[in-house]
Amino acid sequence: MKRKWMAVLLAVNLVLSGSTLAFAAETDGSSLETPAVDASETGTKDKSAGNETGTGSSDMTGEADNGSNIKAAKTVLQNAGTENGAGTDEEDAEKSSGADETKEVNTLAEEDDNARTGDSAEASGTLSNGITWELADGVLTVSGSGVPGQELGESVGDSQVDQITSVKIEEGITGIGYGAFWYFENLTEVSIPGSVKEIGAYAFHGCLNLKKVSIPDGVTEIGFGAFWGCASLPEVLLPNSLIRMNNYAFAGCASLTKVAIPTSVNEIGDLAFNGCTGLTEVSIPGSITKISASAFRGCENLANITIPKGVTAIEYKAFEGCKSLLEVTIPSNVKTMGHGAFANCTGLDSVIFEGDAPEIAKDRATEEPFQNVTAIAKHPSGNSTWTSEVRKALGSKLAWEFASSPKEPAGTTSPKKEVLRIVPEVTDYTYVIGSGDGATIKCTGELKDFVSAYMDGVEVDRSNYTLREGSTILTFTSKYLDTLSVGKHKVTLKYTYASIDTELNILERSSASGSVSDTAANGAAGNGVAGNSAASGNGTNTSGRTGAPKTGDEAPVLPWVVISVLAVGICVTVASKKRCLFFYS
Repeated sequence: MKRKWMAVLLAVNLVLSGSTLAFAAETDGSSLETPAVDASETGTKDKSAGNETGTGSSDMTGEADNGSNIKAAKTVLQNAGTENGAGTDEEDAEKSSGADETKEVNTLAEEDDNARTGDSAEASGTLSNGITWELADGVLTVSGSGVPGQELGESVGDSQVDQITSVKIEEGITGIGYGAFWYFENLTEVSIPGSVKEIGAYAFHGCLNLKKVSIPDGVTEIGFGAFWGCASLPEVLLPNSLIRMNNYAFAGCASLTKVAIPTSVNEIGDLAFNGCTGLTEVSIPGSITKISASAFRGCENLANITIPKGVTAIEYKAFEGCKSLLEVTIPSNVKTMGHGAFANCTGLDSVIFEGDAPEIAKDRATEEPFQNVTAIAKHPSGNSTWTSEVRKALGSKLAWEFASSPKEPAGTTSPKKEVLRIVPEVTDYTYVIGSGDGATIKCTGELKDFVSAYMDGVEVDRSNYTLREGSTILTFTSKYLDTLSVGKHKVTLKYTYASIDTELNILERSSASGSVSDTAANGAAGNGVAGNSAASGNGTNTSGRTGAPKTGDEAPVLPWVVISVLAVGICVTVASKKRCLFFYS
């Protein structure tokens, strides 16, 4: 009875449910909720199931890393079936008197006891489609032609299902239908013949102890949630005939360690390997053109992944929570990237983009694709699609550098570029906080080749400096410079083919007078050396520009006051002596 109620509830849930992608956007990374399934994906169903009522999808949950929540979900469904089922016996019982209700309950109990009394170590039966089954010593043998579905488990009975440890499907069976081995919890191994071409939705869902299964060559599709929650399955060999793995195909297979997806597969469904916490290695073939939403979400032990060159999209939370990933390369064909695609991959050290900046897919989520990732990220130099806004949108904690330019085809030569040099005569090496003048750096590199400026290794936003030709004249705004700490700062100018460093010394306004004056005096005398170190050996500053006073600098006041007082005193003394001489004469 309990398997019947569970099947009823699941069937109604599947019929009433909607899009799986909407679910993928809401699933928490640590758990697996009941997916929404289109009725067309459910395969063969018991017709009676459609006439009974069940619970909604919220009644079914399952942990990715163990079977505890799957078991809990089964209990919930069983209880829900007992409480909410629409069987005629219960309807009659509700309409009867108290005595009749007691009698009805006793009758149901007797029927259940009789059914269980008939259970034995050896049993057999025939399904409505003519397929037969035999159970002996824990081995269930399924024979005939056609596709066994959920009717199989109901025919065997719950108590006898618990005795089954092995399933042998004989030649002639052409498929494994919807829920055929649903929650055969003690099942450890399955033998599938070559005549089977399809494994349907929920075929082995909840087989918590399944450790060995052979999928024969000839199988073209693995249905929705077919092996979902098979928490003890350590490995699975996928045949070269396989074309499609549907949503949740292996979700929650916590013991699965390695998966080689054959080149025949052209589609991996949403959440296909979601929550496979033991997965350390997966091979994705070149036939795949997109990494589906949450496909490898929560695979926290996945250490490396190679994204095929043909992939054009990495969807919502595809690798979210893969904490053991150390590096990832995004191929040049990737044009879109979903929110949270690599969110919380906290182990990432390196992220390399080989092409243009991808567009961030628009959906209701707001996570950065690389949210909470502090890796060093690189992109091709001289690529105009990589704006500061794009870089920030991809991951605000990423540290951006330039990847080396793509290798040029054999037989071609790059145009020779002039060696970069800082022009000391037009370069400021000091800036006084609050002076309001900004600081200018001139480099011999052509402005058309200029890419960006960095201060102490951090890229400076374009709004904080201006550019003029001749060859490159860059002026940092005073508003930006006033935010820097007092002391020396490394300035880097990056071009498409090279970069050059210089140095900018930030001075406090109160101490600027003496420091700047002394430097200026040395520069005017031809002894200034500030430009030598700042320009990386590009020349000595003999112009005195290093210490040249800037417009708006305050001149010393005290010397002028002293001079004025002395002058007045001298004048008063002279005038007094003249009056005395005149009087005595």
